[in-house]
Amino acid sequence: NYTQTHARKHKITHLYGSIPAGYASARSDYRLKQMSISAFMEYLEEVNRHKLIFQYTLNTSCVGAPEQIPYKKLYDLIDKLAYNDVQEFIIAEPLFLRWMHKEFPKLKLEVSTIAGVESIEQVKAWHDLGATSICGKVELNRNLSMLRLLNNTCADLNMGYRLLVNEACLPGECIWRRSCYNYQAHNSTSRISYEYCTSMRKKDPSAWVRAKMIYPEWIEEYIRYTGIADFKISGRTSTTTDVMRIAEMYLDGDSGDAYVSDLSPGYERLRGQQEQETCNVKVM
Repeated sequence: NYTQTHARKHKITHLYGSIPAGYASARSDYRLKQMSISAFMEYLEEVNRHKLIFQYTLNTSCVGAPEQIPYKKLYDLIDKLAYNDVQEFIIAEPLFLRWMHKEFPKLKLEVSTIAGVESIEQVKAWHDLGATSICGKVELNRNLSMLRLLNNTCADLNMGYRLLVNEACLPGECIWRRSCYNYQAHNSTSRISYEYCTSMRKKDPSAWVRAKMIYPEWIEEYIRYTGIADFKISGRTSTTTDVMRIAEMYLDGDSGDAYVSDLSPGYERLRGQQEQETCNVKVM
């Protein structure tokens, strides 16, 4: 997430992610860095040393049958993370968020963009369950009037509101989007949904432009017009090099000579060695 600073146009304040646990993440275990819980605790110490805030993602799109949720396993994980100064979690499922708020009332709970919050009524409903912030629905990323309304609603409820800036998915067009999240919710190793995405972009590169990304050059205008000052970069299953390359552009508010596809980490590797074409459209 980025907020304004005098030293640079923007600054990093949060990191987010999770380790393979077999459950409750929006990413299948095979897509996450393989890390033991002890190694992760050492990582958290480093995060704290740099005075950054870590948000742990428990943002599965599907919890399965409510009576089958492994509450004891989840309680032990959350309790251990909280003991090691993880005080913020990202959740996509209302049942799960309600339970977390009841068991850990002091934790900050952010509603994931996966939940698709798109109305004032939904903001208020999540607030009533215990949510403290919301990451907006990607489909609304270029509807500035609606974004301003939702941000103001969150502010009135003492909630945070932020946007995911570089999601290259095509919500509203892609029929696989919900399936993509649900497959990973059940820890699938299938790549069928990714294969659709990459083949679609190869056939029609304009998909990169139609994606609801917010370009680095637009951030200041978003802050001015919507009042939203927190922005989130996608890329937790990609490499540090990719994420930092993109972060640098958003930190400076300048894409330089980047193509639109350069703002979304990992897509080139997903295409494979035989398909390294990028969308030859400069960031606007």
